[in-house]
Amino acid sequence: MKKPLFFAIVGFFVAVCLSASAGAAEVTIVNPGFEDSVLGDGVYNYQHPGWGYFANGGEQGSWNPGLPGTSDPGYGGNAPEGQNVGWANPGGVGVPGGFAQVLTDTDATLQAGRTYTLTVEVGNTLSWPWGGYKVQLLAGGTPGDTGEITVGTLLAEDNNLLTIAEDTFETSTVTYTYDPAHAGLLGEPLQIRLLSLGNVIAGDYTEADFDNVILTADDPTAPDVYAGDDMITWSGEPVTMDPNVVNNDSNEPQGTLTYLWTAEPKGIGDPNLDVAITDADQEDPNASVTITKTAPTGDATVVTMTLAVTLPGKDPVKDTMTIDVYDDACLAAEAVGTLVIDPTDLDGNCITNFEDFALMAITWLDDYTLTGPVAK
Repeated sequence: MKKPLFFAIVGFFVAVCLSASAGAAEVTIVNPGFEDSVLGDGVYNYQHPGWGYFANGGEQGSWNPGLPGTSDPGYGGNAPEGQNVGWANPGGVGVPGGFAQVLTDTDATLQAGRTYTLTVEVGNTLSWPWGGYKVQLLAGGTPGDTGEITVGTLLAEDNNLLTIAEDTFETSTVTYTYDPAHAGLLGEPLQIRLLSLGNVIAGDYTEADFDNVILTADDPTAPDVYAGDDMITWSGEPVTMDPNVVNNDSNEPQGTLTYLWTAEPKGIGDPNLDVAITDADQEDPNASVTITKTAPTGDATVVTMTLAVTLPGKDPVKDTMTIDVYDDACLAAEAVGTLVIDPTDLDGNCITNFEDFALMAITWLDDYTLTGPVAK
């Protein structure tokens, strides 16, 4: 086993799901960074919410690598993502074993025409012998099973391809593009395995550590969406959106695409901001957006605009752009770098007018000449 268990806190159950962008969608993985167990520095446990095990009897869990001097130090006290990593022992000498998860999301199934990319941070701890690793993508199994998982058909793997120095992590990448030879697996749930190989002499338990597990599914028929360049404007001045959208599905005409613009923030919690997108414009790719500051702030307020483009029967593809909103056109010109203050613009508001004459009048006929010799 890894080592005697002194302390464990069973955490809570969290699923992480990120939005699609530019044709690639992140697939929901439960507890992808092993953060569901709340652990102190240098503390580990045998808990792995959301994950089952393969061929190692459950000899695995979560670990918060500690600084030197803690009960279980490693990696300089840091995880690649968050606080924790997952640790796994093999099933024996030369018997790969470790984490397995059959994904539960209804979209996390093998689908024709898609390319799947699995990335995982893989670590080689100082504390225990290193025997290598495997990162695998499979199809099949019972979604949500947190016990022993034995079924599944291998689609692609990284079989110990990285050279990982002690006390460091490296990124493993596994890519699988649908192969018609796997037609019989279409619709089967996807499965991820993170394994310690155990390639050392008998009696020495090896360990492989894992973190930040990400799976994306690229649908080549999904539209490419570019929301447009980031913009600078000023309060009350409309901005016309200028996105670029490419429909990659030859079976769906461009006219079947639907668009939706949303803004964040939209005045929520900010009494000095109002974002106006009319209902008609909201579904127009070239929407006109007017952002009004109800009180000056002295600097830019940044509004993030999100464009979601949807083909019938598919998830929306999203992209974002930002609009920096200044109090007035003069401050906006200064931000762009085009502002050249004329010497006659005494108050620096980008226009010479009677207000500048009034400032000049205050010092009219003031005499700054010397009245006599002075020492150097």
